[in-house]
Amino acid sequence: MPACHKPNVGSKPKKDMDPILVLPFSENMVVNELEKKFPKKDGYSILIPSTRQQKGFDLVVFNKKTNKCLTIQIKGSRTYNPTLPKRKSKKEKFKNYTWFNKFSIQKGLADYYILFGLFITNPTNEIESKRIKQTDWYDHILLVFSENEMIRFLGGLKQKREDKSDTSFSFGFNDKKRVIQTRGSREPIDFSDKIFSNRITDLKDKLK
Repeated sequence: MPACHKPNVGSKPKKDMDPILVLPFSENMVVNELEKKFPKKDGYSILIPSTRQQKGFDLVVFNKKTNKCLTIQIKGSRTYNPTLPKRKSKKEKFKNYTWFNKFSIQKGLADYYILFGLFITNPTNEIESKRIKQTDWYDHILLVFSENEMIRFLGGLKQKREDKSDTSFSFGFNDKKRVIQTRGSREPIDFSDKIFSNRITDLKDKLK
């Protein structure tokens, strides 16, 4: 007969025995931002698939007042902090650069794509470490593309010096107000209109 274990008679069940769904950091931060702009009191819910093998989207924004929802796919990138040149150059330099690999899209699975970039707020250590709070040394930026916008963007990626499709793309920025494409196009392109704060109205309109 298989061995069995005696229960701990009289012992109290642990309170934290509920199953826990672990999210990647990028998805967790996106959920936090969405919950701020799409609160429960206004009828919104952020839904997460029960399996990490879910294809096509990572989360769903649902409006129970209208029964409408948006599926969202999240792509994450860390950022790079190059040393800024001492001499002025015609080419604009930025404090932060993201780096994404080109990815394929299966049309019809995600309504929106969010590009997540994590960056260090104080890369030069200008502030004494003792004065920096645990959550003050990093921040993130979100770029929101509709499915059609993402398809057009990925399809238009070009290398700067050759007439070939680029396999990677990146964005440069100094703050969360202005974002410029720095790789994947012949010339720098302003994508500030895709910043999360500038897309809230569009997202809410789709849920009405």
